[in-house]
Amino acid sequence: MKPDIIQMHEIAPQAWRNGGGQTRELRRWPRTDSPWQMRISLADIEHDGPFSAFENVQRWFVVVAGAGVRLRFTDDEKHLTNTSAPLCFEGGSPPDCQLIDGPTRDLNLMVREGSGSMHTTWDRLAWRTTSAQCGLFAAEAGFIHIGAKPVAPIAAHTLVWFEQTPPSPLLFEVLHPSTNPAGWWLSFTAKEQR
Repeated sequence: MKPDIIQMHEIAPQAWRNGGGQTRELRRWPRTDSPWQMRISLADIEHDGPFSAFENVQRWFVVVAGAGVRLRFTDDEKHLTNTSAPLCFEGGSPPDCQLIDGPTRDLNLMVREGSGSMHTTWDRLAWRTTSAQCGLFAAEAGFIHIGAKPVAPIAAHTLVWFEQTPPSPLLFEVLHPSTNPAGWWLSFTAKEQR
C-alpha cells in the first residue's frame, strides 16, 4: 500500500487576504474543484489577528514551529506551543490569535462533512485508526512503517497520506530523536464513506 507523499516546499504558498500570513494547502478531499469536505494545510502566521471563520467546519490546530500562539475565544483562552496537544474547535467561532514571540508555522485539519481527528505522535509510537483515510505530517525526518515493514523515507515537514487506511498499525521512526513531537497523525472519513 503506497501512500501519497506531499512535501511542503512543493506547494506554493497563498497569501491571506488580511495580510497576516500565508497558507499551503497540502491535501483536500475530494480532490476536484467541488467544495472540499476535508482540507489539510500549513499556515505561516506572521502577525496578530483573527482567524477566518469556516461555518459548519470542525477544525484541528497545532503549532509546528515557532514559539507558539495565544488563542482568545469568546469565553476561553489557550496558550499553544509545538508540544501542546492539537486543539479542536468549531470553525464558525474563530479565535483571535496573538503570537507569543514571533512568527509560527501551524498545521490545520478542517472537516466540513464526515469525521476527522489529529493526534500527536512520538518516535516509534504505534497508532491505529478505523477511519477511511489517514496520514502523518512529519515534524522530523524519518521512516514510516506499516506494522514492522518500513514503507518510505520521509523528509521533515512532509505529509504522507493513505487514501485507504492500512489494516496494520502505523509507526513513525525518526532519524534523530528529540524531545519534540515526531509529527501528527490525521484521519478522515467522508460522509459517503461511513
